[in-house]
Amino acid sequence: MSADRFQQDRPTGRSGRMECRAGDGEFVMSRAASPSGSTQPVVLRLPFQGTWIVRNSPARRVPSHGTHAFGASHAIDFVAVRDGRTAAVRDWRTTWSVEPVDRFYAFDQPIVAPAAGRVVSARDGEPDLVARRSPLAGVRYALTQASRARQGARGLAGNHVVLDLADGGPYLVVAHLRRGTVAVRPGEVVAAGQPLGRCGNSGNSTQPHVHLQVMDDVDPFTAAGVPIVFRDYRVRRRGGAEELVRNGVPDNGDIVEAVGPASSPDAGHSGRGSSGMA
Repeated sequence: MSADRFQQDRPTGRSGRMECRAGDGEFVMSRAASPSGSTQPVVLRLPFQGTWIVRNSPARRVPSHGTHAFGASHAIDFVAVRDGRTAAVRDWRTTWSVEPVDRFYAFDQPIVAPAAGRVVSARDGEPDLVARRSPLAGVRYALTQASRARQGARGLAGNHVVLDLADGGPYLVVAHLRRGTVAVRPGEVVAAGQPLGRCGNSGNSTQPHVHLQVMDDVDPFTAAGVPIVFRDYRVRRRGGAEELVRNGVPDNGDIVEAVGPASSPDAGHSGRGSSGMA
C-alpha cells in the first residue's frame, strides 16, 4: 500500500445526504453510509500527559462523529483542560468572534504514539486555524465544511500521522497536529510513547484538540472504522466520581489522565472495555 495513500485529495463522491453540524472541538458530518462490521477493539494508551476532557466519544454513540465515512465511526476527541476550562481566557471574542489558538491549554502540548507501529503517512505544513468557540463564528465555519471534505485528509485531518499497527492494518490516525511539529516520517517504526508532534488546530478543527481513530484500511475513502479501548487511565466523571480504568472507553464529558508512563502499550486487541477501581 502506498505510504501517501491517506493523503490523496479525492472527491467525496458517495451516495447519501451530507449535512454539516457543530461538534465539540471540531465540526463533524452526518452522512448516510454503511457501518463497519463487528471486530475486536484495538487497545491504545492516551497520547498525552495531564488532564483532557473527552468529546465525540464512541462510548456515547456510534458513529461517534456522526458519520461512518472516512473510517471515523469510532473516532474520539480530547481537549486539554485545567480546572474545568479549555482556555486561559474568556472575553468578547469567545462569544462573538474568533480567538487565538495559543490561549488554549491543548495547543502545543506534546502528543505521543498511543501504540507501536510503522508510519505509513505523515503530513505537515497545514496552517493552524483560529479557534471558533463562538456560535456565530461556528456557523460561518460550518458553511465551508463541504469544501474541506473535498480536500480529503488535508482538509479534514490537517497535519497528521497514520500508523500501521500490525503490518497490514489496522491503521491508527492521530490528527490536528501543530504545523512544523510532526516528528516522524513514512517508513519509520515508532515505539508506543514516542513523540509524534504537538497538538494543534489544523484541518477540520474549531479549537486545539487531538483526534484519534482506527481504520481497517489506509485509504479513508474505503476504510471502515475499528473500535478502540484505552488502558490505564484515571477518569473523573461528570458527577465527580473518580475511577482508575484498566481497559475501557471514556464517555463525553469525562476528564481523563494517563496513569504511569505512556511508553509500553501493545498494539494488540482486547474484548469490550471494562473498568475497575485501583
